[in-house]
Amino acid sequence: MISRYVKKSRSAIHSYLNNPLYYGKKKSTGIPRKVTSRDERNIIRVVSNSPKSLNDVRAELNLSV
Repeated sequence: MISRYVKKSRSAIHSYLNNPLYYGKKKSTGIPRKVTSRDERNIIRVVSNSPKSLNDVRAELNLSV
């Protein structure tokens, strides 16, 4: 048996042989973020020490949020 040589369970070998491209990958859970980490850094850079309104920041950075 293959499972004895590679020291993995039979079910792990079976799931790998059924779909080797997706073996060991997890589905992403939850809702994806609306703002990327790069956008978040840009927002912080623009807003810090400035009296800009939310609409000004949104227009300057071309954000849809």
